[in-house]
Parts: sequence; structure tokens; C-alpha cells
Amino acid sequence: MYTTNLYVSLCLFIGMSLNVAVAQTSDHFKRKNAVYLELLGAGGLYSLNLDRILIANKINKYGIRAGFATYGDNLTVRKGSAGMYMLTGAGNHHAEIGVNGAIGNRRNPVEMESVRENKFHLVPSVGYRYQKPEGGLFLRATFLTFISISGESPKRLFPWMGVSIGTSF
Repeated sequence: MYTTNLYVSLCLFIGMSLNVAVAQTSDHFKRKNAVYLELLGAGGLYSLNLDRILIANKINKYGIRAGFATYGDNLTVRKGSAGMYMLTGAGNHHAEIGVNGAIGNRRNPVEMESVRENKFHLVPSVGYRYQKPEGGLFLRATFLTFISISGESPKRLFPWMGVSIGTSF
């Protein structure tokens, strides 16, 4: 119940913010795409991510991201995440708040066709982002909380920190 209320509140907040920002859209932020490697983020140990700023004005930016990771013996762990975020701040330095949905499965390395475990998490985050409006180096540091929403596992919180490095274009 708590996680559902938190998720709905975050979606409403971001949705209302996007609605206000649509009327204030500008082309101040020229390079709206980024590709980056995230360590210890929403994808677990690491993930490769693609990020797109959809709406940008002088102060606020709103966007979406998606990432994927696979690791372990015989690539037995697969994780994916997708989310939305809001950046605030002018210039190169930005505060970031967002929410991701993360899904992962772990397969038995002996019987690859049988899924042993599926996990679903809601991952709210806050952090700092260095991203130039004209593109180039992309850096990010975030504090995340994994909220387990899997049907089989108890509802638990997992605090976590992540860092990202990449390029915006």
C-alpha cells in the first residue's frame, strides 16, 4: 500500500510538472541525448543506458531513460530499467529527481530454460548531474532506494548509491 501511494504521488508530481513545462519549452538545451555506463545504479552492478531530455526550459528539464545489463556465469542475470526524471538548474550543474521501474531475472546456470527468480523494483532517486547544454562529458551521482514490489518477496527497502559516466550528444 505504501509503495503504491509513493509511486502514484511521484507520477502525479512529475506529470503536473511536465504539464506546466510544456508551455515554457525552449531550445536552450541543444544536446538532449546521452549514453552512459552506470555503476551500482538502478540496473544493479552496472547498466548501459540511453537518456533523452524531452522538454527543456532555462531551469527545468524533463526526460526519460532506459538501461540494460546482463552478467554472471553464462549471463545468468539479466536486468532492465526504464524511468523518468526532472532536472533543475541552469548551465552545466543540475539536481536530479526521478523514478525508475527495474525488472531482473536470475536463471539457473545448469537449466538455462527455467527461470528461477524474477524481481520487480520501484527505484526513486535523487542526485547530481553534470551535463553541458552543448553536449560532451556526462557525469551523474545518485542516491537510490530499491523498493521491492515482487509478488513473491516481502516489501523491503534497499538504500543504494550509483555513479554514471558517459557522453551527451
